[in-house]
Amino acid sequence: MDARALFTIAIVACASPVPPRPLPRAELPHAELPPPLPALDPLPVGVSDPAYRLPRERAFYFAQEGDVGARFIELRANGTYRTVDREHLGVGEDDAGRWRQAESGELHLCSEYRYGNIEAGPLWIVVATTKQYKELPEVARTLRSLTAKGAATFSSKDIEWPLSHGEQDYQHPSINNDAYGRDITRAEIDALARVIDAYMVGGNENLMRTVPRAHGEVVYLDGSWELPHTVHDEGELALIHRRLDAKEHTLWALPSIDEPAFRTATHRTQSFIIHTEMNGCVQHEVAELPDWKKEHLTPRCRLF
Repeated sequence: MDARALFTIAIVACASPVPPRPLPRAELPHAELPPPLPALDPLPVGVSDPAYRLPRERAFYFAQEGDVGARFIELRANGTYRTVDREHLGVGEDDAGRWRQAESGELHLCSEYRYGNIEAGPLWIVVATTKQYKELPEVARTLRSLTAKGAATFSSKDIEWPLSHGEQDYQHPSINNDAYGRDITRAEIDALARVIDAYMVGGNENLMRTVPRAHGEVVYLDGSWELPHTVHDEGELALIHRRLDAKEHTLWALPSIDEPAFRTATHRTQSFIIHTEMNGCVQHEVAELPDWKKEHLTPRCRLF
């Protein structure tokens, strides 16, 4: 779809007030308690605020603000959740599923529409489509073939696009690297291959994990939504505190907001320097799910 078509859709969307249409989902009765999750590896531990226990008798809302877009998360008291993505040309519900909080304080979100991330040390993979999910075993084999060559370290370019010979091809899984300024070791690549193996057989492919934390009176989700449990050092945590105190957005934390703020934010488009006539436009009809998401409706949450 070209830019002119997108602009036309946006103008039509602002013509008459209609609330966003939610995605279909199976509601979880309030009184029903989910069974325990299978054993999960512990989240990485760094410098952090204490975990916060979310009361189940009320809903919580979290916001991840950015310059060109924003994401909002609603955790309902009945054990379901949804995420709403906002851009300057539209607002739409992006994900839905069920949530629970473990005794450790971890927040587990089991998605009806997407796969969770794969993480091993500094390396991580975002699995966006069913096609990418099915290619993960080939990714693991390719990584093992790479390390079998005997080199002790590898550059990010060596591993970023393992199934497309180093060239960008968004149909295939890509490997993200947080080991800034250094090469990747053979042990780190082997660890990622082992995590992929466990991911494919563990039944946790629809699971996302983060930790609600408290800083003073502010409750927030730790890390960005794409990689929820970021491990912070003391400098990063201090920056998070300063921005939370100043009520400024940060990609490292999703602060809680109240219900009126959530309702207002998810019914208006993002303000941005392009198409300024659309800034803050009251959002109405939500577009049909894109083809890649229709393809992705099959996994479903099977954990709780």
